[in-house]
Amino acid sequence: MKKSVLALSDFAVCLILALAFTAAPYYIKDGYCKITAGFVFTSFVFYAVFLFFTYLIRRFLQVGKWDAADRVSPLMARGEKLINTKYATISISLIILAFWIVPLVFLYPGTFINDTWHQLQQFMEYRNGIDVLKDHNPIFDTVVMGQFIVPVSEMTGEWHKVIFVYVLLQAVITSLAFASTVVYSYRKLGLGIRVAAGILIVYCLLPIFPAAVQTVSKDALHSWGFVFFMLCFVELVRTDGKALEDRFFLVKFLLTVLYCCLTKKVAYYVIILSLAALILFIKNCRRYALIPLVCAILLMNAVMPAVITRIQATPGGKQEMLALPFQMTARYVKYYGDDITAEEYEVLDKVLTMDTLAERYVPTNADPVKGYSQKAEDHDYVEYIKVWAKQGLRHPNVYISAFNCMASGWFSWYECIPLMNNDWRSAHRTDLIPEWVALRGFSETTARGYEEMAHNLHSFPIIQIPLSYGFYSALLPAFAVCTTLRRWKKKDANYWLAVLPIVFCVILGGWLAPVSIHFEGKRYLYPIIYSAPLLASWCMYVYKENRE
Repeated sequence: MKKSVLALSDFAVCLILALAFTAAPYYIKDGYCKITAGFVFTSFVFYAVFLFFTYLIRRFLQVGKWDAADRVSPLMARGEKLINTKYATISISLIILAFWIVPLVFLYPGTFINDTWHQLQQFMEYRNGIDVLKDHNPIFDTVVMGQFIVPVSEMTGEWHKVIFVYVLLQAVITSLAFASTVVYSYRKLGLGIRVAAGILIVYCLLPIFPAAVQTVSKDALHSWGFVFFMLCFVELVRTDGKALEDRFFLVKFLLTVLYCCLTKKVAYYVIILSLAALILFIKNCRRYALIPLVCAILLMNAVMPAVITRIQATPGGKQEMLALPFQMTARYVKYYGDDITAEEYEVLDKVLTMDTLAERYVPTNADPVKGYSQKAEDHDYVEYIKVWAKQGLRHPNVYISAFNCMASGWFSWYECIPLMNNDWRSAHRTDLIPEWVALRGFSETTARGYEEMAHNLHSFPIIQIPLSYGFYSALLPAFAVCTTLRRWKKKDANYWLAVLPIVFCVILGGWLAPVSIHFEGKRYLYPIIYSAPLLASWCMYVYKENRE
């Protein structure tokens, strides 16, 4: 191991993060950022703080005895006995559920995001013979949530009870994924009972987790599967691909890959890129890893299109992939509208509604632009990309500012506690789902009280960090990347491969997400938040393996 605590990458990445965290509030508030004396001073302060805490953490990991087996307290000894039992995963899952049951009851029956209202109502109308299913949200999610909630709710009239049963089942499966992470860090990564207990405490006490679990959403349905995928993926990197020789592991890995692809569209690209990297850099993966890779490609490019055609669902629009370019074009139109030629205007108008585009532009939210995009033909989008590239070369500062505005939420201290109320439900149709379903069945006052308590935690300086956007979308991934890319004693270890899925989640999620701040942006970070303890555990494992 290198004797130096900080590497060159730490200095460079901390500088980039300092500039990004300083600029983010300006882009969020004003839509632009100017370099002033205050900006430089704030950046310097952030830089010093980031470097200081990076030094402390790396020093602790490098010389600390956090994984030592000696001097274990009686309580830790009991925990060690528990985690070595045959049913450790189930037991730890029950512990997590015991801590979650209070917020789950307070927020009874659960919280719908706006897309969930769309999905359940589409399911109800499709079942009644109206062809309204849309692949904007994954069809698999729509069917799973619809089939579980709608028939029994309509038959019994007990919408709240059925929704709560769904939430409880989701909580059970998610807690099993988290418990598997605790057991994996102890048994496979060998991090010791103290680290395992620390991970368990985080899962039990951090309000982000029960708040996310109680949401009835495609994101919560997907993210526990992503944790299982990450556990398999990290194990493949740890064992240099040899884990795939176990048929049971291969089947488990295949099922998690397919589940993740079905439940979230961005996950398909994350998984394809991650598997391709495994095959490219780990020789032992080149035979068996092709199985989940090929199956995922066939599922999403052959089976699902056939299913969508068969059930006469409407495919998702191409505009969903172009949120960021659309924002760049909208900002260009707003500030350089007179610079657009007649030919360019005609091309842009086929994809975007040009007469109101400048007025619809909101720097941190792509929905007002993306949501009104035209249903253009494939060649129209090709021509649009050509014009987009040409205008970007003409005024690159506009595109840079548009990108910074869209990414600003990912570099901010905005709280990341998921949505805990049904106040925003513009998609709710009371002719299909009764209006009272959106109300809290246990107590609206209690639910508001718990929500306010969770939000108030964000005002505490230290507690604020693990409750913020920037921690999960920037700080932790950046630390993990810098950790795994350092020059280690075991030079042939591909430690960096284990963090690739998270990096792809950040990059692709940030690119495709229409908003990065406030309540809608929180759910895009669910997979990263759920996998954060595993990511931190992997960094600790790297240090343990290379300790002098």
